[in-house]
Amino acid sequence: MLIARAVASGSRVLVLDEPAAALDLRNQGQVLNLLRELAGQGLAILMTTHHPDHALYLADRGVLMMGPDDVRIGPADTLLTDRALSELYQVRVRTISYDDDGVPRRVLATSFR
Repeated sequence: MLIARAVASGSRVLVLDEPAAALDLRNQGQVLNLLRELAGQGLAILMTTHHPDHALYLADRGVLMMGPDDVRIGPADTLLTDRALSELYQVRVRTISYDDDGVPRRVLATSFR
């Protein structure tokens, strides 16, 4: 796995393009949990994703590229709002908050109407 190679090389920053793309849910979870663990150990992670759930799970800060002249940057918990995500993806998006064994989490619920 290329992530292991980057960590073994002593890199302090990982730059990843869609690290969980084309993976089934189990393997997405394994990759995201590994990245979360590495971030917790002080490794900086910069990644792109088309899955807001992945950003909600991992990100401290985020960038929403709404259009060529509308790029929004800020803390992930205030940037990744229902309104902003609905506008970006042009589908109705609602985040749902829940308790995951004492850890607060947010996930997406979408409506394709």
